[in-house]
Amino acid sequence: MFKIHKEKFVHKLRDVTRRSSLLLLAAAFLTSWLTTIPVVVSADQFFTSEFANRTLLLSSSSPGWAFTDGAGNTTNAPPGSGANGQKTSEEFTFNTNTDKDTAGQNINAFTLQYCTGPAGNCTNPGDGAFTTTPPQKSTLDIVLPGSGSTATLGNGADMDGTHNWDIKWKGVSQAGWTIATTHTTDADAYVGSTEKNFLTLKCLVANSCTPIPADHGDAIEIDIYAQNNGYITNPGSGAFFVRIKDFSDSTTLDDTTIMDGGVTVANVMSQSIQITTKVLETMSFSVGTEDPYAYTAGTFGPCDAILPKAPSATTPDNAIALGDPSAEFSLSTTQAYDAYSLWRLSSNSANGASVYYSGDTLRSTEGSFIDRIGTADDTATLPKKGVNQFGLALNGDFPTGTSSITYPGDQSYYDTHHFDSGYVTAYQANDTGPEAWHLPSIAPLAAQAAYSLGGNGAAGLTWDGTTAGPEFAFNNNANTTPVLIASENTQVVDCATGQVRYVADVAGSTAAGIYTTKINYLAAPEY
Repeated sequence: MFKIHKEKFVHKLRDVTRRSSLLLLAAAFLTSWLTTIPVVVSADQFFTSEFANRTLLLSSSSPGWAFTDGAGNTTNAPPGSGANGQKTSEEFTFNTNTDKDTAGQNINAFTLQYCTGPAGNCTNPGDGAFTTTPPQKSTLDIVLPGSGSTATLGNGADMDGTHNWDIKWKGVSQAGWTIATTHTTDADAYVGSTEKNFLTLKCLVANSCTPIPADHGDAIEIDIYAQNNGYITNPGSGAFFVRIKDFSDSTTLDDTTIMDGGVTVANVMSQSIQITTKVLETMSFSVGTEDPYAYTAGTFGPCDAILPKAPSATTPDNAIALGDPSAEFSLSTTQAYDAYSLWRLSSNSANGASVYYSGDTLRSTEGSFIDRIGTADDTATLPKKGVNQFGLALNGDFPTGTSSITYPGDQSYYDTHHFDSGYVTAYQANDTGPEAWHLPSIAPLAAQAAYSLGGNGAAGLTWDGTTAGPEFAFNNNANTTPVLIASENTQVVDCATGQVRYVADVAGSTAAGIYTTKINYLAAPEY
């Protein structure tokens, strides 16, 4: 048997214990040191806020190769008008999420990139090089005034040929910003593509620019105003997406300075089950002159499209004849005449949608025109016989109200289409069942005040001191700046129907001729 000396055994045990303790301490220190190594994750990959209440309003939804008016010329289709898709205006509005109070950051730059998809590789939207001969093609292009690649914003935007854009923070134009555009894509739709699709907006100290405080919920607006040498050309077909970001620095525009607009991912300490689904955006918007329910018997759909004309009519689509039908639809100095068109809108955008109109007043090919109704733009006014005037308004009585009214002094409105009781009953008969739907009305949209009085039951309005009646308005700038006539910003628009009434009077001095106009309606959902 082996004998172990007691003191030596204790000494060795203490030695082993001491060395083990040191090893454990070293291991603990190493573990602590390893667990405190910082992990650098890019802002765009790890977390970025997204803009809220995003919306984009186009001056025209026409393809880029289309830029003429109803007569086939450019006379009444200037840059920024409803018929001109080659030279369009665009208005971006959104709210920031980054809070300056907690992040200590200000907005020093924005980038806007146009692509065929909302994420991933970017291809510039469009069909090919610009051509107006069949097959017509166009690719999205951003053209800046001046040098064509860089421009500087003064105190707000102007239309002097130098500035045609603006940045607004809480409704106030910001000075000292610059804008530049480049061709920045991952792939091009056709060989040789050079069209610009990437905008960079910077706040420069050299221009005495003050960065925008990035408080949570602040409203930002970026406007591009179309003119002959500065505009955005629409693609020839298909959808496009604009990827918007803002940055806390005007020099370094990358993941280290991004504030809002980046992609967000979950930060989880264990591997999760990832479930993905989508609710795709939907919108239907039809414009015409006749409601199908006035002619079709049986069970109707919940929101059937407006017809461009009556089923048996041989007239052109969406054409309105305004005037006395017994006198070749001519106007008179002793009587006011009205006519109407319809639009129907459905959209599942969570923050509602808006409807705008753009267009000119009635004009002749000789250059004569009928004045806007009222003493100022967007001013609701009762028509008066013998006055040179043209206007429009939404009829809130549709479809249950009558569609004509007579004023004292032999002034009356004339409308060739009167809705009978059977027409209204057809609606009401379909207001039950699994696909219940409401009578057609502008709700849930609300008409703008100046354009809300086109119904015959408008109370409290006087023409001769005693008689109430519909009032109309118009905006002389509507041909280049779309005018809001109805909106809803808190809920989806399940099915809104607007009946737009048009009225015209002439004076004895109104020049003879054939007068025409082209009114374009635009729907803008807000997500």
